[in-house]
Amino acid sequence: MPVRIFATILVLSIASSTHAQIHSGGGFGGGGGLDNETFRSSLQASSAPYVETDNILITISKTGKTVTAFSALTGKTASLSFEEKVEPFVPIVSGNLACFAHNKSAYAFIATTGKWQAVKTKTKNAQFIHSGTMACFVEGKTAYAIGDQTGKWLQIDAEEVPIPSFTTTMVKFQVKSKIYICSATSKEWQVIDLESDGK
Repeated sequence: MPVRIFATILVLSIASSTHAQIHSGGGFGGGGGLDNETFRSSLQASSAPYVETDNILITISKTGKTVTAFSALTGKTASLSFEEKVEPFVPIVSGNLACFAHNKSAYAFIATTGKWQAVKTKTKNAQFIHSGTMACFVEGKTAYAIGDQTGKWLQIDAEEVPIPSFTTTMVKFQVKSKIYICSATSKEWQVIDLESDGK
């Protein structure tokens, strides 16, 4: 079955934060959306202040301090509230996952659980790649991945800079004689050493 990858990127001009609070449930309140020229021009065709897939809708408040996602699978919303504005707001949305980076943290919303998961990063803007059921980013020799079933960030260090690739349900990369792999159901990265017979 071929991998269907689609990602929507919106760059919003809105400024940096340190801490996030997670709120679950509730709705979006009134309409409105974002008072932001870049956002409006990016969505001129649909005039909708959000990004969506079949199972996820993600948006940001007018103040730029609260990011809210809705899961069609749980029927509920979950929000992240920051002390300052998020800038830039660049959500990458695919399948059951929505990710964005902010102030040396990577945030993922998982439609299957309806929850946000965060992990600290070394840089301000992690570069995500998606497969619909998996998301991954690399910093130096460290790879981070999250799946839509376990909903946890998994981290592993390699000897060299990883170059991940995806199938429909897993992410993998090879460094020298070792294959690093995890799937949407993995609780940790698995390593296959091609030079070892398992002794």
